[in-house]
Amino acid sequence: ILNGDKPILRMIDGKVYAAGTPWRGKEGYGVAEMLPLAAVGFLERAAEPSAVPISKDGATVRFASQIYIPGTPRGASLALGTLNGIINAVRLYEIRANMNEESAIASHNAFKNNKK
Repeated sequence: ILNGDKPILRMIDGKVYAAGTPWRGKEGYGVAEMLPLAAVGFLERAAEPSAVPISKDGATVRFASQIYIPGTPRGASLALGTLNGIINAVRLYEIRANMNEESAIASHNAFKNNKK
């Protein structure tokens, strides 16, 4: 687990990387590393597990409540430009999960078997 809460996402030469931070969530899971990011899954609780691709618009709405957008026009523009780059560079999924093993299998298969 790179980061148990919210990793830092960064674009370098058109590739997306995720980095662990000292803020690792209540469980404290994380490491001080930076790794390439191929996909993002937005987790939702559901009765039946599934992992389905979502649109760029759907991902933008979900990301918007999870990212820091600076209060200056330049800062906001840079943050939103980075977000746009991330959304265009990685695969995007809605992960619907419950506490059953099938949820882990569904998300694993989506991330493993699909290439952008």
